[in-house]
Amino acid sequence: MFQRILTNLKSWAIKIFLGLIALSFAVWGVGDIFRGNSDPVVASIGNIKIRASELIREYDRELKQLREMSGGQIDAEQARAFGIVESALQQIINRASLDQHSGVFAMGVPDSLIAREIRSSPNFRNQAGEFDRRLFEYAIAQNSMDEESFIAELRSDITRTQIINSLITGIKSPNTMTEAIWKFRGEQRSAEFVIIDGTEFTKSPTPNPQELDNFHRENQQMFTKPEYRTVTYVAIQPVDLLDEIDIEEDIIRSEYEYRINEFIIPDQIDLDMVVLATEEAALRALDRINQGENFADVSIGETGLEETDLMLGLVSRKNLLPELADIAFTLLPGDISDPIESDFGWHLLKVNDVLPGHTQNFTEARNTIRESLLVDRAVDLVFELSSHFEDELAGGASLEEAARNLALPVERIEMVDVNGFNPDGEPHVGLPRMTEFLESIFKASRGADTPFVEAGGNTMYKIRVDQIIGPAVQPLDNVR
Repeated sequence: MFQRILTNLKSWAIKIFLGLIALSFAVWGVGDIFRGNSDPVVASIGNIKIRASELIREYDRELKQLREMSGGQIDAEQARAFGIVESALQQIINRASLDQHSGVFAMGVPDSLIAREIRSSPNFRNQAGEFDRRLFEYAIAQNSMDEESFIAELRSDITRTQIINSLITGIKSPNTMTEAIWKFRGEQRSAEFVIIDGTEFTKSPTPNPQELDNFHRENQQMFTKPEYRTVTYVAIQPVDLLDEIDIEEDIIRSEYEYRINEFIIPDQIDLDMVVLATEEAALRALDRINQGENFADVSIGETGLEETDLMLGLVSRKNLLPELADIAFTLLPGDISDPIESDFGWHLLKVNDVLPGHTQNFTEARNTIRESLLVDRAVDLVFELSSHFEDELAGGASLEEAARNLALPVERIEMVDVNGFNPDGEPHVGLPRMTEFLESIFKASRGADTPFVEAGGNTMYKIRVDQIIGPAVQPLDNVR
């Protein structure tokens, strides 16, 4: 099975396609490569289509990581030379191949595990160490995602991890490889060395003024500052509007009745599972457990996994393969199944608890409904305010006056380059981390009225470029 997955990743057609995409990026750039089609398909894996927008987002993420590692010294052209376009598309193809197989095997991830992953993440906790929903919404917005897309991606990541773990669990490496690795890790050497004090060496000769001047003149590109722009902008984002919204109780109750099917919770079990490579291994593990050994200890010993890797948490029938669900839902708390064969290997199941299905009452569902209605209203309000803002400008108001009339804050960014850095080469503090934001700044003309920019997380930006300072060679005295 693993080989079938890899086949999708290494074909000559994919390699040629990667080369064509990379060439297109080099000639036209990220923003223009797909002009003329709103969101074309750039690759397909089974029934999964990879679109241009997904490739651009992955490219932007990898470029950002590369710049962070290099201290901001990598520009887009250099990144393309490093193969970042090919890398971005290959990452998407890898994920799509695993997603294709998860669909074939009807794999699912329960909502309870998704919620646990989100609430346990330190990225979404406040100073008190508690999960902060607004911090969560802000963080995903900064990564050009909304809640729905973030949860979908997290669900896919967990599923991919389960597939990979099931493929490698129980695999034994050849003796030749094991011995080679053991020799490498266990090898010890005896060495002699001499410490040379650098202060004992004479200093390099100091270049004279003429030599400095010649070097500066012959290598002007090394000493050229990029173009900088100063911009004033107004941001309208849902997270800033939540406090202004009140949801009436009767609307929450009506929404509950309308969405009642969402709150029907099927029968669930709290399940632990281990997947072993052979029936013999599964029977051996089951025998040890029946002799009194702990399920987790035996499973960890047989596979090398962590205990958390065994814990599926609360699952319903739809979250399991049919052959597993049919047996799992006949077990009682504390029961352990006989080995069950699937395309992933041999499974042992342990049921920790059984939760009969029920329908959440209004009190249990109220906060979930209210939060979703708040976000929906906030998104609607973002677009309403952007429309009112345009009306203000059409009536002769300046950007600052329109913002004041609508009680919106005005922000200003001084001297930022196309990569988001200030003249000192540091990331610009307070700069919205949205690809669309920087692109719009460097496409706009000075003082021009630009349309609202819609970025991730349903955020809208109104931008005005106040100053443009073109690229300039730094004087010799500044870089001497």
